[in-house]
Amino acid sequence: MPKLYILSGFSLNMLPIPCHVHMTITESFPDAARAIVESARRRGREIISAVGHESTAKMLTELLGVEVKANRIMVKLEEGDTALIFQLFTRLPEGRVLNYGELADLMNRGLAKLLYLDVETLVK
Repeated sequence: MPKLYILSGFSLNMLPIPCHVHMTITESFPDAARAIVESARRRGREIISAVGHESTAKMLTELLGVEVKANRIMVKLEEGDTALIFQLFTRLPEGRVLNYGELADLMNRGLAKLLYLDVETLVK
């Protein structure tokens, strides 16, 4: 069964390379993202956090209305998987880890967004 991942970024390493993939990425606002999580829960889909830092997990817990734990794991997306991604749209200095307030500030300034990714087709 396809999974719903909660991520703190997206990388091509999450795909089995080489592959042919068709995916859709759209901006998701908190109400819509909460509905995505609730729908996945109702359908019995596994929801997996792959959020690397506590401050980001706390931000996503607030945005999604469900507990999101920090969980530094490797992710390999498969056909049918979906993801809610907390994505930064700025480059941080090397080694810089943001606190909750800094993450909230970036969201307010449009430099961090919540995205929804749907892996529709993936051929290895």
